[in-house]
Amino acid sequence: MIVAGLMLLAVGTAALVRTVFQRRSRRTRAAALAVAAVVILLLALLSDAFVAGTAAVIVAALWHWVMPDRGNSPASIWPAAGLGVLSAVAVLAVPADYGTGLGARVEV
Repeated sequence: MIVAGLMLLAVGTAALVRTVFQRRSRRTRAAALAVAAVVILLLALLSDAFVAGTAAVIVAALWHWVMPDRGNSPASIWPAAGLGVLSAVAVLAVPADYGTGLGARVEV
C-alpha cells in the first residue's frame, strides 16, 4: 500500500507544482519539482521504503513528461489509466509489511 500511496502522492505533487508554477520560469518550476522530489524521498526514507519512493519519483517524472501542459487532450486519459493500473498492481503485489517505517511496532 505504501508503494501506491507514494506513487499517487508524487504524481499529485508534480501536477500541483505544474499548476501553481505554470506562469513562472522553467528554472523555477524545475526547482519546485526538485524540492518536491526530495520531500517525497525523505518521506519514503522515514517510511523505510526508499526504493518505493525512488520509483514514485520516477513515475511522477514520467507523468510530468507525458501529460499535456494545457487544454483537454483525448490522449491525457492514457497516463491516468496507466497510473491507475500501476497503483492497483502495487497494492496487489507488494507485501503488506513493506515500508512500516516509524510506525512499526517493536515486539519483544
